[in-house]
Amino acid sequence: MLEQPDHNNNKNNSWKANLQLLIVIGFIVIAIFLSQWIGSEEREKPELKGAQNILVQTVQVDSANEPVVFSKTGTVEVTEIVQITPQVSGRIVEVKDGLGEGDTFSAGDVLFRIDPDNYTNQVQVAQADVRQAETNLSLQQASSNAARSEWDDLFPGEAPSPLTIEQPQLEQAKAALESARSRLEDAQLELDRTTFQFDFPGRILETIIEQDQFVAAGQSYGEAYAQDALVIKVPVSDTALDYIDTKNTRVVIRANYKGNAITLDGQLERIGSRLDEQTRFVNLIIRPKNEGRNMLLPGVFVTVDLISARVDDLWSLPNETLQGRNGVWIITDDNKLKYYEPEIITVGEETTLAIGNGESVQLVEGLLKGASEGMNVKVVEHRASTKLKTQQTSDDGVVLQPNVETKVESKQKETSQEKNPDQ
Repeated sequence: MLEQPDHNNNKNNSWKANLQLLIVIGFIVIAIFLSQWIGSEEREKPELKGAQNILVQTVQVDSANEPVVFSKTGTVEVTEIVQITPQVSGRIVEVKDGLGEGDTFSAGDVLFRIDPDNYTNQVQVAQADVRQAETNLSLQQASSNAARSEWDDLFPGEAPSPLTIEQPQLEQAKAALESARSRLEDAQLELDRTTFQFDFPGRILETIIEQDQFVAAGQSYGEAYAQDALVIKVPVSDTALDYIDTKNTRVVIRANYKGNAITLDGQLERIGSRLDEQTRFVNLIIRPKNEGRNMLLPGVFVTVDLISARVDDLWSLPNETLQGRNGVWIITDDNKLKYYEPEIITVGEETTLAIGNGESVQLVEGLLKGASEGMNVKVVEHRASTKLKTQQTSDDGVVLQPNVETKVESKQKETSQEKNPDQ
């Protein structure tokens, strides 16, 4: 027997399938509605933000007319090294106390002496030769005078020949005396050279001179340098050269010597002729000026303050005010943002010196993301002006340091005082 198809089951399955399709379509419609609603809410948020004031912290920056100080690190170098080379040979009989690496000496100090006995004998021999030549010249002069008198008696009014009055013999005696005197000068010079000294103050780099050592003339036994041969090479960027020159720039050198801080005056002697290809810096040649320069050693790193002439419209910007690299946000009188890019001169660890707009301004502290020109702001904390104070460091130079006076004027502080009136 054949079974009949169940039409009721087919209808139920079709109805269920349609219901599932309707449910899926409903979910899609609801999802589209929700996404549009959320998007419209997000688009409304910037309008709400724009309507609100941005809360900011600010600092007052005053425009000043002050020198600019470039604090740079330099290296002490020696421009010329001299050899410790005796000019005569002999045995060393005396050595300066403490002569060795690092020893300092004054102009005319005896560093060592060579045995002078042989050279003293040579001086005495030369002196005897001079006396003999002087005697011979006197005898020859007398003989020449006698010959002339005899000629004048025999032939009055007539000129004698040079041979008659022994003129060649007289000239020979004079030459012999000059030669003897020259030999005496040479002998005396050799004797003087047994005492080794320099005619300038300086420092010993190295030496192998020792007591009773035999030294040969013309051979080097060490090295030294003069104090005025010390210079400091300071690399600076080419932008700093707009404010630095050899006439108007004052120099203060700061270093440590035997654990003590020392300060020296310096002179900007010259500016290098080319930029370093890698660093794009140029070297400044600084020469220490006063006697304390003997405390500087070759190879030592020192801090050099290069103090320019006075610069107009100078701002001392706390680094926190920099937005990105070069810009700042200025708060206008009606509490709106105004973007400004000052001319950066030098960037320090805490402050940046720049050429401003010639006015004292209120700047935003801290990086302000998403801000734009003309936005309304509300100042919740303010610091007083960052001033440049002049600190005397030497007779010839000054160093400028930021002098920050902080005054907190926040609503949080006011609110705290309202809540605690007894404080």
